[in-house]
Amino acid sequence: MTEKKVSDVWVPVLLIAVFSILLSNASCNIHERSEFIEQKLLAILPDDLDTIVKSFPKDALLEKPSYKVTSYKTYEKSIYSVKAEVDFYFLKKVDVKIVRKFRYHKSKKLWERYFNEYQYTGSDSADNTIK
Repeated sequence: MTEKKVSDVWVPVLLIAVFSILLSNASCNIHERSEFIEQKLLAILPDDLDTIVKSFPKDALLEKPSYKVTSYKTYEKSIYSVKAEVDFYFLKKVDVKIVRKFRYHKSKKLWERYFNEYQYTGSDSADNTIK
């Protein structure tokens, strides 16, 4: 009969325990990082809205210009981990919005705007893009 040392039994158990703790911490960090990325987007949107509003006369603007995040998608196998689409509403007498698309560049750790277009919001047009 072979004798087993206490260390022979405990080393694998300890390795499994340490690995499990590290794995659970990694998954928590990914979740926190995702929330942080979203907060970074929400932090830049008011500046975008201010920039849009400053380019129009005050009497043409809505009382409370606003924006709405209409799409937010995460990607695992891409250089961009998240893509978002945001609509900006700011004119009071014209049924127009600005649609901006953003993507979060993983390695640069910042949001990039890659699309900016005016769209008609009225119901009597099949093609809402303003060219």
